[in-house]
Amino acid sequence: MKERSILLSEIAEHFGVPMINGDIEINGLGLCNRTSVYPSILSYVTSTEYIAAAKNNPSIKALFISKNHYESISGYKDRFSFCISDSPEEDFYKAHAWLYDVTDFYEKPDAPPVIGRDCRIHKSAIIENGTVIGDHVTIGANSIIHSNSRIGNNTYIGCNSIIGSVGFQIIYTAQGTPFNTRHVGGTIIGNHVWIGDLVTVGNALFEGAVQIGDHTQINNHCHIGHNCIIGESNVLTAHVSLLGSANVKNNCWLSPGAIVMNRVTVENNAMIGVNSAANKNVPQGNTIIGTPALPIKEDESYTEKDDKITNDKPF
Repeated sequence: MKERSILLSEIAEHFGVPMINGDIEINGLGLCNRTSVYPSILSYVTSTEYIAAAKNNPSIKALFISKNHYESISGYKDRFSFCISDSPEEDFYKAHAWLYDVTDFYEKPDAPPVIGRDCRIHKSAIIENGTVIGDHVTIGANSIIHSNSRIGNNTYIGCNSIIGSVGFQIIYTAQGTPFNTRHVGGTIIGNHVWIGDLVTVGNALFEGAVQIGDHTQINNHCHIGHNCIIGESNVLTAHVSLLGSANVKNNCWLSPGAIVMNRVTVENNAMIGVNSAANKNVPQGNTIIGTPALPIKEDESYTEKDDKITNDKPF
């Protein structure tokens, strides 16, 4: 098998499920509502909502689907090839793990690390194969740079931090037992980025990379989940958490303990207050506080922005 190429019939045979509408080549797995750089994606559906999303996603060519949901489709059964499964979600993620663990479908970079000029890497740090590190990079004691990570020039990473950590995507079996699925993407960190101690930066689930833009500053004890995108010149203070697929644009300030929920976008120049949870998109330039976070009224006499411009920050 070559990378990113397998016949749907091989997957169906391995999992012992019937296939409908003929055999096709599969070159990626993904979710129905996500875009892909690959033209023939295998996904799964567990509701009519996701069937509609798959229909409108040109990359989705095949689906794991239950017999009941298959029979409920009208008008576009010829749009996909199907694997009929009693547990579509479980079988889909098990297929994903099987393709990584047993086959050559997913790339597994094994070239020695590429490390640029004038780097200061502590002797206890672990730099895995398949990594690329730019010039003038500092990596502190006991930090780990996992395979398929890219780090730009003049970037600082403190002690006990992990770049390219395995993400946390919990799936339940038909018996109700949770399991975490394999993450196979990468991590890209830009230039002049500062990352403190005890920071975890995840990798991507199926393809692409978690991204941290130039000049972004990330304080100690922060967590960046899988598939997150962080733009340029952002400040994430201590204990900030970004859940899966969160998107922080440019020049944002996230105060200590702030949480950005999964798939929430924080637009340019926005601010999130201390211990606040953003569960909806944050408009450009807004300051939000609370749980769930709400915009500060214009007549408030004090906002988190007052802390941002002082010289004596409490963190």
